Amino acid sequence: MSFPTQAHENIAKHDIRERRFYTASEAAHYLRVPASTVRAWAFGQGYRVKGESRRFKPVIELSDRQERRLSFINLVELFVLSAIRRRTAWPCRRCARPWIS
Repeated sequence: MSFPTQAHENIAKHDIRERRFYTASEAAHYLRVPASTVRAWAFGQGYRVKGESRRFKPVIELSDRQERRLSFINLVELFVLSAIRRRTAWPCRRCARPWIS
């Protein structure tokens, strides 16, 4: 996963699909998934295993993680992830495994 570059930020200013309009709660409502799932997939999430702190990385790339808002493109990415998870009956743990650090 690459981090946003200046070029990515310039695209976001001009392409309405990349503008950050949605909160995690709004996205969860539109996609009919728990808000905690949207937050975990978009921003990452900490968890503990046998008393050890771990964190899995965000599954989608945001143009600005500090603002914590999602673009239309991010909604599409989250929709695809949720559809894959529903169709294949994968637990979230298996969807996120490649991103666990």
